[in-house]
Amino acid sequence: EDLNNSFERIYGHSADEFKQYPNLRMDMAHPEDKQIVANLMDELYRNGNVTAEYRIVRPDGKVTWLNDRVSIIYDENRIPIMMGGIAKDITVQKELQLKLQGIISAKDIVLSIIAHDLRSPFNSFIGFTEILANENNTITDEVRLTYINLLHDSAVSTYKLLENLLEWSRLHLSNYEIQKEDICLKFVIDDCISLYKATAEKKKITVINQISNETNVYVDVNSINTIIRNLLNNALKYTPEDGRITFSSMQKQNVVEISIQDTGLGIKPEMLNKLFNIGENTSTLGTKMEKGTGIGLVLCKELLDKNGGALQVETELGKGSTFTLRLTNKSVEFK
Repeated sequence: EDLNNSFERIYGHSADEFKQYPNLRMDMAHPEDKQIVANLMDELYRNGNVTAEYRIVRPDGKVTWLNDRVSIIYDENRIPIMMGGIAKDITVQKELQLKLQGIISAKDIVLSIIAHDLRSPFNSFIGFTEILANENNTITDEVRLTYINLLHDSAVSTYKLLENLLEWSRLHLSNYEIQKEDICLKFVIDDCISLYKATAEKKKITVINQISNETNVYVDVNSINTIIRNLLNNALKYTPEDGRITFSSMQKQNVVEISIQDTGLGIKPEMLNKLFNIGENTSTLGTKMEKGTGIGLVLCKELLDKNGGALQVETELGKGSTFTLRLTNKSVEFK
């Protein structure tokens, strides 16, 4: 092989090393792309030329995308006498392509949610308002109040969906900025509990915050507020009357584990792996037939990822669920 000077710049190995170790291309291939390289070599010896895109892992650990065009020159007896090719670093183009694909996918999901999950509440909203407008003089005060309450619940549910949808869209369709700072976790949770005080009282659910004033986390304030609001809303939705929701925390070195435990319905085992997948519809009705947004848990998981945290869930049908957040309490990233 006649290798030019740019080979070492791309591969991180000298031309002499490549000549000395014929399998170096395969050895450098990214674990997920080794089959692509194997197929490339098979096609090369079959057809005499081949083009493929794959990743390599350089000696310094850097992952590089390559567009590799390789040819074999044969003599009149079909004996290979020379191999040549052009390898081009296409890492920047690939990253832009993957980013664009992510934006397109996010756009499609947003449009799908708008078409289905936002249109349905408006249909029922229009229906109830038509009844109130056309039959106002014939329906009783009790029926009228029932319709008004249904309209209110529908408006609140739709607003929460829209709020989460906008937040999730910002995460994917713009340069979402995370500004971490040390904050008192107890104050954040107290504020979120106060927002849902009426909902908790209506269902006679006791919400307890056992987190002390000394528990700090290093996180983006807007992110943690959105996460706690969604997890608390979920717990309230799936916890029956006279239930209990408890916030607690445990510190392990620089990591703070925040648990939100409820005495609710629990989650079916087959649903657990789908909870954080935006492409899956995992939303189910609450104990009072409350509707979910369908993207709340997905948003929580992605916001935690942005903040260098983690989210896990433990659940038992009929006994409840515990969602555990893991965040740092100092300016170090959680691994």
